[in-house]
Amino acid sequence: MRILSFDFEPASDRGGQEKSLFDILIGLKSLGHDIVLGYVVEGDLLPSYRSQGIQCLRLSRANIQHKFSPIQWCELFTSAYRLSRQEGDVLYLNQIIDGPLGVATKLLRRIPYIVCHLRLPPMTNCGQVRLSTPRIDRFITANSLMRDLHAEAGFPEDRIDIIPNGLPINSNVHFQKRTFEKLNIAFLGRFHPVKGLALLIEALGIARRAGLNFQLSIGGKPRDQKEEAFKERLIKKAQEYNVNDSINWAGFVKDPEQFLSKHDLCVFPSQWDEPFGRVMVESLLAYTPVIASLRGSSREILNDPQGKWLFSDAPDLARKLVAFADDPEAYPLEEKYTYVRKRYDLKIVVPQIESCLLRALSSSRKTN
Repeated sequence: MRILSFDFEPASDRGGQEKSLFDILIGLKSLGHDIVLGYVVEGDLLPSYRSQGIQCLRLSRANIQHKFSPIQWCELFTSAYRLSRQEGDVLYLNQIIDGPLGVATKLLRRIPYIVCHLRLPPMTNCGQVRLSTPRIDRFITANSLMRDLHAEAGFPEDRIDIIPNGLPINSNVHFQKRTFEKLNIAFLGRFHPVKGLALLIEALGIARRAGLNFQLSIGGKPRDQKEEAFKERLIKKAQEYNVNDSINWAGFVKDPEQFLSKHDLCVFPSQWDEPFGRVMVESLLAYTPVIASLRGSSREILNDPQGKWLFSDAPDLARKLVAFADDPEAYPLEEKYTYVRKRYDLKIVVPQIESCLLRALSSSRKTN
């Protein structure tokens, strides 16, 4: 099978979407499929793609920002034409916002079938998404919550498959009992308000007043001026809550599991409905417990139906941090590690993606 795919900027510091696509495409390549990856902006993952034998094709555009711009429309269809010349069997998109590129490619009658991940909550206010959706043949969500949200928003439920995101599993990781006097906390993610860093800082201020002794390491770095400005606001907030002396701004993290393994606890404070939350899985695979916000897929990923290690707001997080520090053995770490290892192993997930693409290809051939 010859698979065409697309990632706007294949970069490891953009987030979990880019990492997930990288893992999946490398896995599909290892199963013997030919892969062509289209991109717009050079990212640090491109050398790794190329070293694995994946052809990388630079394009100009995947969607339209200004619908009355003839230049952008010309760039979109030029990109679709370049991609369609690769004559793939199926077009595999990583996110719905790239649907215009997929549909334009399909309209050129070179690519018979489109499979697209729904990695974000429903984008029903976006005209391009509304126009692209009917022309995309199959969708993939990481969990039942995202499927249900998209079905409620009008996406065809019978064309949505649930396939969890996968991660490479390091079989050499072993459980180690931890003892500590100071709670070493990790945060890993983008500098964006929805990621919940401001709430985490507020909770730490409350927990400090309750007697918690801690050190917070923040993994990640601002990617633009807007994120730089947000970091400055976070620094001021840390000063306001008197926790700035206990925060380490660790910068870009190349190896998430190694970073997380050096901490006693990971906090995932996201304030939006995260479709997956890769950091939670990475942390548990590193044998580091996770406390997460009661949003999105956290309950499912942490296998915590009662919400014992999920929080609703800053005071609730502060209480759970203090409770964890008082009795870390109460956290069922080995149980959660076993759960994520069985469910999110890339060796299990990639064949599921392959099966979805092969079904799509078989269906398109019957139709034609």
